[in-house]
Amino acid sequence: MDIFYYKQKHPEHILVYIEEVDLSKGIVIFDFIDLGEYLSFLSLVGTVADLDEPSMIVLDNYRGKRVLENTVYAIVPETIGSWIAQGLLNHYRNDSYLVGYRVNLQKTNDKVFDSSVTVSIGEKIDQRTKYYDISLNCTKNVTVKVRDVKQGSWNEVCSKDGVLVVFDAGTCTNASKSDIKQLIDSRAETYELSKPILILSHWDKDHYHCLLGMSKSQLATYFRSFVCRDALPNITSQNLFNKITSALGNAKVFSIPAFQKPKRRNISPKFISITDRAAQVVLYNAEQSKNRNISGLAISVKTANNAMILSGDALYEQLSRDILVELNFQHTHHLLVPHHGGEAGVFKYAKPIKISFANAIVSVGKNPHGHPSEKNIESLRTAGFHVRQTNIEKEDIVIEL
Repeated sequence: MDIFYYKQKHPEHILVYIEEVDLSKGIVIFDFIDLGEYLSFLSLVGTVADLDEPSMIVLDNYRGKRVLENTVYAIVPETIGSWIAQGLLNHYRNDSYLVGYRVNLQKTNDKVFDSSVTVSIGEKIDQRTKYYDISLNCTKNVTVKVRDVKQGSWNEVCSKDGVLVVFDAGTCTNASKSDIKQLIDSRAETYELSKPILILSHWDKDHYHCLLGMSKSQLATYFRSFVCRDALPNITSQNLFNKITSALGNAKVFSIPAFQKPKRRNISPKFISITDRAAQVVLYNAEQSKNRNISGLAISVKTANNAMILSGDALYEQLSRDILVELNFQHTHHLLVPHHGGEAGVFKYAKPIKISFANAIVSVGKNPHGHPSEKNIESLRTAGFHVRQTNIEKEDIVIEL
């Protein structure tokens, strides 16, 4: 049922967004879809709202029905009341920017999630007419740095003049505030001098987690503009977007809607360039999809003899079909492996004749998802890539283009 009609019928139900599911370990993480739903939850709990406190909830020992990530579900007030009565709901004060509460369901068989709810994807734009004037030109001696941030993504496009582009700024879910502070502090002086553009591939927590640890003052000092997807799935992303906009100003924030996807069967959303394709760094916008992993932003970086695709969590098929083909000049090719080496669709990465494959970088750390997939690693090697992993090298990996 569509969210509008569902809330008309069940105004008291609380709508949440599933962030992460690991049924093998009985863990589900969810957030609230907006401030109104969060306030309704807090009123049931009897807690005064503090928007500086994290809002996500971790369910431990979950044994209920299978739920899907990137999907909205309803929770009835009686369920939350039962958690409180049984003492299952605990305010989580373990030094996190993400998790506000934990619920241990080990001693209860109560149903948690009610119906799933359909949410409109949002504004549709014509892919033939909408482009963005975002300066992404580089200079010579370009490098790409894939930072060692454990199970997350934080990447930089650099030149001799400093950092030009920061593509994602995340880390793992269980990173402490001190862990995040250390990651931020290690780049603070460089960003203050360089003032790079900040581009967020999509609103997954492992791609933006470290941004939660930056103050408005730091954001204003570090970045000259911010580029992101306009669809904000939950209250954590909404609060972060508002903080960044307040820090940089509306004129320096490019909140980009997905392209309207034409009616075609069994074809993944298409990436389309929305900046000057002749520039050294090109920004790509994807078509609509419920799955935010495959409907985000990506970039390519190229020099005279090298090129690299920074992929977010897109599919190999999308990158090969829509971006790699536009890099069909004689060069050595590098890839930031999508989705930390995990699920990114069937491995389809067709090499044009003029291209030779070099490094495939996996930004990965200890995780419950089995990333990177041995099958994907073997496919990358068979295709001709030299696979490098941050969890093995245990340091930032720098690719000179």
